[in-house]
Amino acid sequence: MRNVEEQTKAGCPHRNSCPMFELFDTADQLNYWKQRYCNSEYSRCARHQSMCAGEQPPAHLLPSGRLLRLG
Repeated sequence: MRNVEEQTKAGCPHRNSCPMFELFDTADQLNYWKQRYCNSEYSRCARHQSMCAGEQPPAHLLPSGRLLRLG
């Protein structure tokens, strides 16, 4: 249990390479996503899961697994 708590405090290990985190970090209205997935429940993040599997997630894949509508 302690190991999970330590990981949660550190946040997602993909934060520095995830383009979605950069977007969340610059837009206050997207702070919910950053707090929910990047800073705490990142193991549930679809982007994190994809990167851990050695895949590059689509740029418009949201942490919830849904695709961001562009345009």
